[in-house]
Amino acid sequence: MTEPGRARMSTPDDRPPPQPDLETVTAHDDVGEFGVPVDIDEIGATITLEREFLTALVWAPQAIATTVVRALIGPDRLAADAPLFFLPHHGTVFRCLADAVADGTWVSAAELVTAFDLTEHDARFPHLLMEIASPNPAHPWPLPTETDLPSLARSLADQWLRRGYQALLSRMHTVLREERTSTLDQHWIALSRHQRAAQAVHDRILQALDTALRGDDDHPGSAR
Repeated sequence: MTEPGRARMSTPDDRPPPQPDLETVTAHDDVGEFGVPVDIDEIGATITLEREFLTALVWAPQAIATTVVRALIGPDRLAADAPLFFLPHHGTVFRCLADAVADGTWVSAAELVTAFDLTEHDARFPHLLMEIASPNPAHPWPLPTETDLPSLARSLADQWLRRGYQALLSRMHTVLREERTSTLDQHWIALSRHQRAAQAVHDRILQALDTALRGDDDHPGSAR
């Protein structure tokens, strides 16, 4: 990835002229990097959604949980380490569950805490695991169940996409301040490619959720 604003070295006459420095790579396969910013007014709702999703995922029957994870993660969707979650700890928990699915196993709520080496994490992480593994019905937000899992997964993908749009808009604001007018169209084209790639990933996730979960309605998974 090229650093924006950095001048390129001159090229020999027999080579194409240098192109404007862009904030992307040629293949546009780093779309997962766009999803970090979140509006300060949405932080609370974002954290609540992520916590509810992880709780519902861990407590769902293995077949349903596996279906949801596979709908989110895949070669034509998101990588396991993509910034699907705003809070890093939430992403760590999800990657553990995604790795279990990839290995053909599962981590139940009872096994969640022991699935991690807690010495590698800060003091807040065990509390997060306990909140997910032993949810409190009296918590400020309703206790999610497996029936909520599909809609929570869709909302999670929606928030990832919206954060991506925020990142792209913020990047274009930076371009407007720092770059030459003659290069603006190239920056816009590059960012538009990211937008289209992210939208396509988002749409494939929703389609995968709809298709897989329709199948589960016909063949309900057995509880763990």
